[in-house]
Amino acid sequence: MFRIRSAVCLLSLAALAALAGLAPSVARCGPDEVRGQGGGRPAQAAETPATSGAPFRAAFEKVAPAVLRVSGGRGYSSGLLLSDDGLLVTHRAIVEKTNEATILFPDGKTRQAKVLVRDDKTKLAILQLLPKKADEKTKDAAGGAPAPKDVKTPETPDKRPTVTLGSSARLALGSWVATIAYPHGADVKARTQPTLSADILVGRGTLGEKADYNGEVLLTDAAMNAGSEGGALVTPDGLVVGVLLGPQQHQATGTVVNAALPVEVLAPLVKRARENPDPPLKEEAKPTPAHGFLGVRQDPQEQECVVGEIVPRSPAEKAGLRPGDVITKADDKDIDGFDDLLKFLQATKPGDKVRLTVKRTVADGQAFKEIEVTLGEYPARSDRP
Repeated sequence: MFRIRSAVCLLSLAALAALAGLAPSVARCGPDEVRGQGGGRPAQAAETPATSGAPFRAAFEKVAPAVLRVSGGRGYSSGLLLSDDGLLVTHRAIVEKTNEATILFPDGKTRQAKVLVRDDKTKLAILQLLPKKADEKTKDAAGGAPAPKDVKTPETPDKRPTVTLGSSARLALGSWVATIAYPHGADVKARTQPTLSADILVGRGTLGEKADYNGEVLLTDAAMNAGSEGGALVTPDGLVVGVLLGPQQHQATGTVVNAALPVEVLAPLVKRARENPDPPLKEEAKPTPAHGFLGVRQDPQEQECVVGEIVPRSPAEKAGLRPGDVITKADDKDIDGFDDLLKFLQATKPGDKVRLTVKRTVADGQAFKEIEVTLGEYPARSDRP
């Protein structure tokens, strides 16, 4: 309870201070009280003058073109384009089993990139955009027409917008920040722009001694979900001050916090990438079978595993799942949130029969119902469970 009161105190002061034009003073709520304890809810931005429009709209327009989706074969994570020569950062897990990844730009175009650095401590990876092939460049220039065989184009990466890095050290508790990333659950084909969520910086701390990364992290109530990893934590003026880790569980307390790595961790990783632009290839892992496909989309407003939408013609639709259903169990495993459902499905395969326990709103209240679903094959280029 103490953690929650501290965060609410900061939020309340931040809202009042924003109204009075005194936002920098909100850190007086007691940074020592919330250090390592902030965050905990993937919430929507508070409706205050600091987040209701223009300030973060300009930041979004500045940063969003350099926020990318990185696909390592199955699923995707977010990434940031760091330099004109094509270096980018993403979450290590997405390229753990491959030496190359597909980069999806906000304008809908794609490019391959090779992995230069996989960092054990930060769980980040640095990639290098590969040159676009001459025939592809000429095809783009000709509006999709086949490239003439006698036309040769230098193989250099197209120049694209890059992020501008700020300083996390200058960021006071209570400062307004926003997350810009590609969380799972958004339609890959229909939406190419990343999402934006704004809130305050509620703390600085660590994730616990047993965590993979035990350095300082930035804690915020700005929304993050699976897929946000590698995205940007930005200030209202569009400076990137952190790289998103996504929701993290504190090893000692079990508290779930929305965390980002300070942007300062990038400098040594970029240095390593430039010093060794041709690292030895990692032995490619053998492809693993795709996990079973259910076909539900989460309701991002809820912390429980609430079904927001049903994918048409999916196993979920055929079995009778409905929007608004709360999935509480899958076979004998408790499901407390959508991430638990994703983890459960990762261990399944197409054709498996699973028994879902759902809580459903009925005329006289709520009722629990068991539904058996036969999982299908995972659709191509889909991030749906």
